[in-house]
Amino acid sequence: MNAVVTGDYQGKGVVFIDTNKGIGIATTVFKKSEWVPLTKDTVEKYEVVLDEPLKRSGRTFRVSVEFKDGKKSLIQLEEKFYKILMNKCF
Repeated sequence: MNAVVTGDYQGKGVVFIDTNKGIGIATTVFKKSEWVPLTKDTVEKYEVVLDEPLKRSGRTFRVSVEFKDGKKSLIQLEEKFYKILMNKCF
């Protein structure tokens, strides 16, 4: 499951936005324009706090994210989304 576990945006899903922006936090269901992309433009810093194998589908990651606007979130990502995050952000 790709979602915000704690902090700002808790309970919101992490979704694929598009090939340019990569992934982001879906703050609303219907307004894609209000989603928060996880990119160099929005993320100040990040830290992987957990990397664990899953039984069936690769690995799962928990990443602590500090946004440039001061908000903080702990997000859980499946390996595919983690790779997109690393490719687009850092």
